[in-house]
Amino acid sequence: MTSGVSLDQANRAWEFTGTINSAATLTLDLYDMVGFDLGAGSGLDILGQALANEEIVAIAISNENADGEAGTLEIIPNASNGWSPIGSHTAATGGGLLAQGVFFKAQPAENGFDITDASSHKIDLTANGGNIIYKVAILARHDDDESSSSSSQSSSSSSSSSSSSSSQS
Repeated sequence: MTSGVSLDQANRAWEFTGTINSAATLTLDLYDMVGFDLGAGSGLDILGQALANEEIVAIAISNENADGEAGTLEIIPNASNGWSPIGSHTAATGGGLLAQGVFFKAQPAENGFDITDASSHKIDLTANGGNIIYKVAILARHDDDESSSSSSQSSSSSSSSSSSSSSQS
């Protein structure tokens, strides 16, 4: 993977670790990460640049709980403006993540997994049966049209080991 907005390329990287209290749901806005502060402000990468992801190249979500620790991490599209490429992964369907479980999906093709702000950009992470320590890592493209970004190539890498406690619903 190299830096760019075409085949086998990404120009945005974002990682966040936090806690979701039992029975709580955390909504993640994949387009601009509003509500998540890696140190430079809500929705900004660690360099202070605004995030605006138009395509996901790869996404990894993990349940960081210790092996054998209670709690299932459920992943579904949000009921309002849900990002459908994520699919539904719940305890009830056997698809939720137990301790040390990892969900990974990648589309390095020129047409990655599309994100549309205000219509298809949110996922819900729910802690079922216990508190969950989670990690989300994303490789994305800020632009899905190579010709429009060729004169203003932008590259940013964001990563964090921050922890936060969340009981959003």
